[in-house]
Amino acid sequence: MTLADLTTGRGNPVLGLVVVAPLLAATTHGPRVTALFGMAAFVVAALLGIWNHAYAPGDALTAQVVRLVVVALGGAAAVLAAQDRLVREERLSRVTKVAEAAQRAILLPVPDRVGPALVAVHYESAASDALIGGDLYAVVATPAGVRVLVGDVRGKGLDAVRMSAQVLSAFRERASDAPDLPTLMGLVDRAVARAATSDEEFVTALLLQIADDGRVQVASAGHPAPFVLSGGRTRLLDMPAPHPPLGLGGTTTTVGLTMAPSDRLLLYTDGLTEARDPRSRAFFSARTIAGTLTTGGTATEVLDLLRDEVVDWSGGSLSDDIALVLIEYQPQT
Repeated sequence: MTLADLTTGRGNPVLGLVVVAPLLAATTHGPRVTALFGMAAFVVAALLGIWNHAYAPGDALTAQVVRLVVVALGGAAAVLAAQDRLVREERLSRVTKVAEAAQRAILLPVPDRVGPALVAVHYESAASDALIGGDLYAVVATPAGVRVLVGDVRGKGLDAVRMSAQVLSAFRERASDAPDLPTLMGLVDRAVARAATSDEEFVTALLLQIADDGRVQVASAGHPAPFVLSGGRTRLLDMPAPHPPLGLGGTTTTVGLTMAPSDRLLLYTDGLTEARDPRSRAFFSARTIAGTLTTGGTATEVLDLLRDEVVDWSGGSLSDDIALVLIEYQPQT
């Protein structure tokens, strides 16, 4: 546009260049750089006025002065816009850091070993701007053994995060007090019922307890059954008829099994098994999950591989959060 201005002698088109340039700079640069663009635009406008003989007395001079004033005001507006953008970005950055700290406080770090169990965890949020959502997990060492919770809050957003915090708080507080899993499930169930704001707010959950001798108890509240890897083969654990999710009442029964050294259990939320291929709309298959669990590697490496596979299956992005907990029984000698 500047070249056209020079070759045709017209003065008006210069405004399209010199006013827009600092405004565009304000969208990506700070006030200082934007001010440089504004000053450069003003100089260019002034020089083009000389080229176009716009400083001779008369209407041409008045028009050129108006152009220079418009360019100067546009540059000043661009500097203010750049400053405002930086302030908003800094404010958003502070809010994001607070939100991340709060979310990390909800899902506390899990040690690699808890009692007789080697533990690996992974959380994959479907939202790019969130660390966690409505899925949850926790691992607590108790006198009865290692107790593990995996759950999925119905719904999304801040309400789901709030309920996740309530469930995890109740579990961590009562995990060491409850004599058995049905009692613990009942305590967490009542906590969810108290925190729920509607009849449609509930949480599916799976509780697991592993003792030092490898005996395992599993209790479910409407949650998918875990995968069991034993003797090089993987299967879904046979669970009794499903019980109501947390917050809806009902009794809980347990299923028992005994783990040998190096046996593994995968606890997960339904974001794993309900992940869809965007083209065929097929679900991520249990056979694929079972095959991944039988691959060699540490528990963390297996979870990383499983995460990569389900994200690839989903076309690079997830439609639902996924929480994964892989437990390997390795008694301490």
